[in-house]
Amino acid sequence: MKNTDHHTNAVTTQHDPFLAHGRGQAPVYEMQPAAGADRRAVSDLIADRILQLGEDARVGIEAPGATVVDLVGQTEEGRPIVWLMREDSRLLGCIALLGSTPGHGWSAEQLAEPALSVIALFTDPRCRGQGLSRFMVWWALDYAARLGGVDWLRGVARSDRLMRYARDDMRCSGVETVLRGGRHVHLLQHCPRRTPSLAALIAESTPAA
Repeated sequence: MKNTDHHTNAVTTQHDPFLAHGRGQAPVYEMQPAAGADRRAVSDLIADRILQLGEDARVGIEAPGATVVDLVGQTEEGRPIVWLMREDSRLLGCIALLGSTPGHGWSAEQLAEPALSVIALFTDPRCRGQGLSRFMVWWALDYAARLGGVDWLRGVARSDRLMRYARDDMRCSGVETVLRGGRHVHLLQHCPRRTPSLAALIAESTPAA
């Protein structure tokens, strides 16, 4: 299914969620590539988040969490895989992006499409309700658009609540619901798009050469 949205990589201010952030203010958050020295901090953040989940909700989360820790500091075609969200020096969250569509349930045609996939996203449980997951996904959509040549940002939701949030609040498209490990997961995608005002809220560090 080819992405035919002509606005995918266009700079657009329509429905821009960050215009409310005052012009001239310094960005509140910063996205930066994770380095090897960040592995312990990332591991601790993920462990804290998992501990806050109920036993049933932990199923399917621990393996991606371990994968993220293993991928800290690694790159794919020169792109950092794991990115960190910080406020000053405090680690608030992390997101891992792969340049493919991994996992069961996607069609052969979809697997052939150029995509970035969110393989995991974690936030500090003490920051619950601050919208950090949404901010990181908006950043990832903007990042994918700036990379160019990416048709989709993809991911999975492991609960109906998360699927409804991604569909209704983030405007993600539901592709399919499949069984993985005896549990239903929802495959989701969103076309990349620029959000010009995002830089007023979230700065971005350039990966070290």
